[in-house]
Amino acid sequence: MKLKKMPPGLTVRYREFPGILFGESDGRIYFDATLYIQKKEEAVNVSNVDIISGFECHFDWWIKNLSETCSIPLEDMIAEDADTGHLLLEESLDLLFIAYLEPIFSVYMLERISEMLINGVSLSDTALVMSVKDRFEKGDLIKFYEGDEEKQV
Repeated sequence: MKLKKMPPGLTVRYREFPGILFGESDGRIYFDATLYIQKKEEAVNVSNVDIISGFECHFDWWIKNLSETCSIPLEDMIAEDADTGHLLLEESLDLLFIAYLEPIFSVYMLERISEMLINGVSLSDTALVMSVKDRFEKGDLIKFYEGDEEKQV
């Protein structure tokens, strides 16, 4: 496993998953899988290494195919932070890793992909809520939600 140095100030990519942080090392984007696991309450009784090993085992076919498809050397798909010892996963593995730790998320992703293929577009629940929040007043939304049809916006 290659050693990498993650920069300080990692960034959030997905508002829905603020605990999965990304940074660049040697020209490649990684996320800190160890840190994400540590932030999840249900991971307390399982070691970080066991979770990553399980992910590697269960998603071996995906990891190899992403490596080949994206022209990323297989040895660059999983690395270790030289300073913290944290396991780092290449950015193309992010959604697979989230789905591995949160299986209901894989169902959600499949529903959104189906919606996109059927309707031509799909928005995350967060994007929909933020859009509605920005467009309508709270009182109007409450009236709509409560079914006051005469006073709907």
